[in-house]
Amino acid sequence: MACWHSFGESPCFEAFAVKWLYLHSGGTPIGAPQFYASHHMYLRRDQADALFQESLSEVRLRLFGHLDFVKELMGCDDWSLVIKAQALVEACVTQALLTKLGDERIRKTVEVMPLAGGEVSKLQFAKDLHVMDAPQRRFAKRLAALRNRLAHRIDCVNFSFSEYIESLDKNERHDWQDSIVWFGADAASREIWLQMALKQPRFAVIMSVFMLAAVLVVEDNQISLMRSIDLASSEATSELLRSLENGG
Repeated sequence: MACWHSFGESPCFEAFAVKWLYLHSGGTPIGAPQFYASHHMYLRRDQADALFQESLSEVRLRLFGHLDFVKELMGCDDWSLVIKAQALVEACVTQALLTKLGDERIRKTVEVMPLAGGEVSKLQFAKDLHVMDAPQRRFAKRLAALRNRLAHRIDCVNFSFSEYIESLDKNERHDWQDSIVWFGADAASREIWLQMALKQPRFAVIMSVFMLAAVLVVEDNQISLMRSIDLASSEATSELLRSLENGG
């Protein structure tokens, strides 16, 4: 009989989950419970390995693509950095929503939605569908607000992060810090990043953008992987049952 294994117990699966779901600033596996279904899904080991390798390659490709984009941001002036960074965030949020919904027929509807504002927005959908948590949404909303301010005012083309931070009062600076630093493995590292948000805001924004893009890519890929597993497992289970009926 072919070599089968259950996704509830597979060492191969555990290694994959630990490797990819640990891509999270807090060290907590992203969406890990979604991988552990209450029932067992069966696939041949070669099918499982092929799906995992395909998923791994896709994540690497997308993450390196975002990394290249982020490297370009490092060379931008502050105005361009905000405009381009917000575009990347919105693109990642849009793709995450489309993957979660799983229906390409509504792509155009989702794409034309505003990122933030009102009850009908991408961030509201991200909240309702549990695609983004509150700190992530707060960061995306703050970046979008800054982007809109810069894009719609001619006097902002020479925007400078340092001048912007200097113009904020004490409460506004705290709000800026808490909005930008949505991640942090522990209290000590978070405190470092909170200071970075004031002293090196460019770097803090770039890091926050890449971290959010990476988290959304991994979660997006996880959903796609599980759908592929569901599709393949129904066929594999039928094959397993036929094999058992025929005496292995």
